Amino acid sequence: MQIQTSFHTGFHALIKRLALYRARRRSRRALLALNDELLKDIGLSRAQALAEGRKPFWRAAEQAKYQVTRSSNNTVVTPTREN
Repeated sequence: MQIQTSFHTGFHALIKRLALYRARRRSRRALLALNDELLKDIGLSRAQALAEGRKPFWRAAEQAKYQVTRSSNNTVVTPTREN
């Protein structure tokens, strides 16, 4: 059925978009929690971190230079590879 397939595709796209927004929010909050030493390690100033961290979750980053992974007991910051 065309309507059922269309609904399923749209619903799947919505779920993926919400997951993307959640990941952006989590990453930006973790970025704001980093100290100046960790920011320096990934090549960001406090001002750059604040500018990125305060963006709304629906706005994409121009070019991510880092990836922040946070677990219950630590935060891991990994530079992204440039092409």
